[in-house]
Amino acid sequence: MFKLNRYLHLSILSLILLSSGACADIYVIVSAGSEVQNLSKKQCIDIFMGRARKFDNGKKIEAFDQPKGSALREEFYTKLTGKSLAFINAYWARLFYTGRVQPPSDHLKSSEQIALEVARNPRAIAYVAEAQLSDQVQVVFTLNGNQ
Repeated sequence: MFKLNRYLHLSILSLILLSSGACADIYVIVSAGSEVQNLSKKQCIDIFMGRARKFDNGKKIEAFDQPKGSALREEFYTKLTGKSLAFINAYWARLFYTGRVQPPSDHLKSSEQIALEVARNPRAIAYVAEAQLSDQVQVVFTLNGNQ
């Protein structure tokens, strides 16, 4: 019952934010030194859903998620996949137990740490808000605030 109420509250909050136009753009970023220049929405879905393990140039992908409980994380997956975060978490739980693929790492504790890791690691990819953009990273895909 508690989980149901929690999901109901999160759903209502998400609807309020989406309907109020309070949503900002979300940027998928790689290191400024990366050979990757741009990605399609489908490529981003494949990366963040564990279907793609290498970039087109053959280099291994190291994907990073925002911390658990982050509003940006929920907004990103909802906009990117059209699925709820609860669905995404269940998807990863099923895949995790097969041992075939690992979800994006969420061990970094803030967007700032994530942006720094992406800046230093040419195999890294993550999504951030505008405040974390710098000349050390490049945007390869943008999810518009009203998508």
